[in-house]
Amino acid sequence: MVELHSPYTDIALQSIQKAIQKRESMDKSKEMLQLPKIMGDVINNIDNQMQENLGVYHSGEYDVDVPVSHYSLNKAAEGAFNAPFLSNEKREVRFILISFGFQPYPTPQFGGDWAYNDGFASLGKVVAGKKVDFYIVGLPYGMGGKESQKMKEARKKEGFEPYGKIVAKIIQQAVPAEEIQKGNTQIHITGQSMSTQSAERGYNHLPEEYQKISYALKDNPVADRRMGGIQVPVGFLVEGALGQLNPTIRAMDKGQKKYSERLKKYLDIPDTEEQQKLRSEGQMIDIRNMTHGFPLEHHNSHLKTRQGILDPTSITPTRISREVLRLIKGKPTPYSEDGAYRQEIHDERMGIKNRMKTFNFPIKTTHSINRFRAEKWIDRTLYVLRELNKIPKA
Repeated sequence: MVELHSPYTDIALQSIQKAIQKRESMDKSKEMLQLPKIMGDVINNIDNQMQENLGVYHSGEYDVDVPVSHYSLNKAAEGAFNAPFLSNEKREVRFILISFGFQPYPTPQFGGDWAYNDGFASLGKVVAGKKVDFYIVGLPYGMGGKESQKMKEARKKEGFEPYGKIVAKIIQQAVPAEEIQKGNTQIHITGQSMSTQSAERGYNHLPEEYQKISYALKDNPVADRRMGGIQVPVGFLVEGALGQLNPTIRAMDKGQKKYSERLKKYLDIPDTEEQQKLRSEGQMIDIRNMTHGFPLEHHNSHLKTRQGILDPTSITPTRISREVLRLIKGKPTPYSEDGAYRQEIHDERMGIKNRMKTFNFPIKTTHSINRFRAEKWIDRTLYVLRELNKIPKA
């Protein structure tokens, strides 16, 4: 069997090692000594499940295969901490939507950094007894997927709606309606860059009973109509140039190239000329749609946006000056580009509250988001260790 760890495994483990070394000078507790093995096991357990569960979702409507994988955080944690966890009826199902990338990259394993980060962030829920499951969803032109003429034509006419319909179907397959009726489940959908479009539209295509318990987080969206045009491709070029100055980004790029060869061998799928052509054309349609732009919602409490202040795909002089002003005033409040901010200032002066609440939050990033947050991973792991130590031994 070909070993198929995420291309980011080594980066994650090195980040953990450096963070532990930095922390050890201040924390001499016995829990600190356990961290390297436990955190490494969490990473490896996630990788192993993502390899075992790598498959495709076939859409009959569009005759397309979307690569999908999933993992149980409970299983990954119990194996790493070598301890049974409490269990209750509550379940949280989290969907990570891989964003645009040239083939073969938009496939689940290329979301490894995201899977690790959100997994560590959710460890506290697992120790409290909740069942937490992750699904990582790629794109048809990612390795293991299948593009189709039908899907291409649909995206030409409808923009990102076909992606949204597929995401909604994947969610309903992973979380059956009978489970929703019990009232113990929450659904979280996360997208970044182009996949923010899929996240919001996936939410919109869910039945009402699903929407009531579902939440979408859109990180650094592109293709929002207010941010379209030439700025999107130019912004990607600027981001790519900035990335080459970042050693973590360079290491990720290097890992991707090596990993793609292992993935191709593991999947053992014939890469036909027809598929190569369809995938290339599909990618160009998505680039066109990102440049054209499609509006996103900013006033629904179930649909939250985090926008990088220095994101070159959306940055404007107005946004920079506004955020500097807010930092000076000490008010990191939600913002949007559609006039809600001006309305908020007017309401503030007039003493009016909550007339036009937006759910758009600034974050201190460019377009890329560093998800190798080893310091935070250490905090979560220590919390779980200390909670487990409170449980009386049998």
